[in-house]
Amino acid sequence: MGDIGIRYYFFDGDRIMRVGIDTEKRFPKLAGRQVPWVTVIFLRSTKEIQSICFDPANINPAGEWKDELEGKYAAQALGNALFGRSDKVTSLRHRPRIKLTDSQKEILRNRIDRDFGPGAWASITPKNKSLLWSTGRTYE
Repeated sequence: MGDIGIRYYFFDGDRIMRVGIDTEKRFPKLAGRQVPWVTVIFLRSTKEIQSICFDPANINPAGEWKDELEGKYAAQALGNALFGRSDKVTSLRHRPRIKLTDSQKEILRNRIDRDFGPGAWASITPKNKSLLWSTGRTYE
């Protein structure tokens, strides 16, 4: 995996929380819900953001994030970052598109700057920001 890093976040209303893939942690407040799931792929050495995307994440009734599709999507997102492709996992297409509220967008912008350094959000091109808000991805 080298220099590529990946971070995941869930939204719970107007609150954002960092989570790990294959986590054993339970999310009782999110149990039985579908929540926005944000993926940020970046270079570890410089913390330069390579891509951001968001999709729905299903939290089971026990509060666990154990959806097989999320794991497939995570592997696909990492492959896209490493090899510059923009393949999509077709099985995610049947899920409703996630739209962030204005307050969630602001929270995400602030979290990006907090986690990746001041100005990290500003360094993302206007085209990629527009793509993110319209398609849920900073790439086509």
